[in-house]
Amino acid sequence: MATIRIATFNVENLLSRFNFYSYGRLTAERVLRLLDVEGADDLPLRRALHVGLTDDSRQMTAQAIRDTEADIVFLQEVDTKDILDDFHEYYIKKSVGINYGWRRLIDGNDNRGIDVAVMSKPRISVTPHTDLTFDGLGLFSQEIEDY
Repeated sequence: MATIRIATFNVENLLSRFNFYSYGRLTAERVLRLLDVEGADDLPLRRALHVGLTDDSRQMTAQAIRDTEADIVFLQEVDTKDILDDFHEYYIKKSVGINYGWRRLIDGNDNRGIDVAVMSKPRISVTPHTDLTFDGLGLFSQEIEDY
């Protein structure tokens, strides 16, 4: 019997859009204030700093995924298929030496338009159920709702 290891990982805003919005984490804007960088209003400087911070974060994410030794990895907060493919190519494959040859982006139900994804070593079939709700599955009882 073959063993398959499955992991799930929130890649925390694997986005293509330039965005300093972050839930309390270190952002370029906060770093600029901490460093008191002259020309902090300069968009190219902000972009360069953002790239550096994002690269560090992506490297650590790739290393964490590598350390799971998973055959299949489900990801949350992925913006586009192109971004997923770039993340795989430059961080997962080239940086940590793992090839998830099968990758898919799946429409999520996040109101920000951010999706979920799957990367897999073996070819697999995925059926999304983003239209299902806890109520629709019968997972809420009156007792839980009244809690």
